[in-house]
Amino acid sequence: MGSQQWQWEESQWKSNNDQIVYHCRVRTNRDDLPWQATRIYDIPSDGHQALVRKTGLSPYRIYDWARVTEHRENNGYQDIYVSIERIWFNRSEWEWKKDSQYSNRKKQGYRSRFSDELTGSLLQKLRGNYLRLADLSTIAKENLAVAVDLPQHEIDAWCQIEKVERKPDHFIIHVSILNAWLKAPRRDDWEWVAESSPTGDNSLKYYTCKGRAVSSQLMIALNSPRSSRKQVSADGWRKLAEKTGLDVNEVERWGQDFSYTASPDGLKVRVGVPNVWICADLLQGGNLWNRGVVNWGGTFGQAISYLGTWGKKEIHCWDIKDLIDTLIKYKGRIWGMVLYAHGMPIGQISESSEDSFNQATLITCVKKQDFKLAKLYLMQCYSGYQGNVSILWNELDKFIETRKSKEPEKHKYMNRSEF
Repeated sequence: MGSQQWQWEESQWKSNNDQIVYHCRVRTNRDDLPWQATRIYDIPSDGHQALVRKTGLSPYRIYDWARVTEHRENNGYQDIYVSIERIWFNRSEWEWKKDSQYSNRKKQGYRSRFSDELTGSLLQKLRGNYLRLADLSTIAKENLAVAVDLPQHEIDAWCQIEKVERKPDHFIIHVSILNAWLKAPRRDDWEWVAESSPTGDNSLKYYTCKGRAVSSQLMIALNSPRSSRKQVSADGWRKLAEKTGLDVNEVERWGQDFSYTASPDGLKVRVGVPNVWICADLLQGGNLWNRGVVNWGGTFGQAISYLGTWGKKEIHCWDIKDLIDTLIKYKGRIWGMVLYAHGMPIGQISESSEDSFNQATLITCVKKQDFKLAKLYLMQCYSGYQGNVSILWNELDKFIETRKSKEPEKHKYMNRSEF
């Protein structure tokens, strides 16, 4: 065949919504064997180049996008018709927009026109609706990651292709992203905020924060059967301790009902903190002297003790038994306490009614909380008692004799061993 003049033009009457048909008329060299272009492979390279220039499509993909649909010989000429699906002319950029079709309480949908360069295998996946994230170009993933402000290198964890929608001249890619990812913090957030108790019992005060920056590793950890306290950083626990007044080194003891969850509202760390404030006023009641003068110390002291304890669950105790029972009942949930009572050098604490117990008993009950209270005020004489009575035997003997003289039947067998 001699040199041919390849001039491709669009055939308006053969083109439709799905494809564009190009026509070219070339002379057939009758000195050679009759030539017929039944396949794209039959067209010589200069014909290919002319078609590439006309369409602007990739010359390396011509065997994918071009197909000879018709050929006719007519008086030494051959009319060749090549069809190209309009999908191959997709020249738009990856522009991801919100998609209500795949959005609900749990996830947010996004959609974009497919804008990658097509290949035969890729087109087959698009038509078969089994496209994977790995099939998308870097620019497609990068634009989506920027649109939703999530790490591109973890797109396989936070993105899912929902559907490939076919249009006459393009495809629409529908994806979805869990709201747990979208609403999660992009950087560590340990700003604890108090919230109401889920049970209505104010003995524990609950604090929440958003926690660590979102990542696939964190999501895997949160989806495990038990979320670990280790997911909270040392800085996170330190800020909570500062906010509550408790010892950060004892957080494993006072931090209760811990949870770290991923939900449609994002990530949430929640922990219950002791919130009981005990105000034990053992100065109320007693004889005329106690009622008229001494117990004013408890009355005024209570008013002062309310400062700095707003929002706490306040428990009032009026006698020794009530105090001990309260310490036992709210074990592990006591934030602090204040005690107003009479005190003695030997460490004895007494009510206005003259019932008493040793300060060592109180200290033992407090120690059973397993952590240091945020505030502990013992507002009685000799409240600095350290449990050492070796040099106070004379005072102890006087105290025993006094008790025996006032209530001989009750304290008949009282001796030093009881202290």
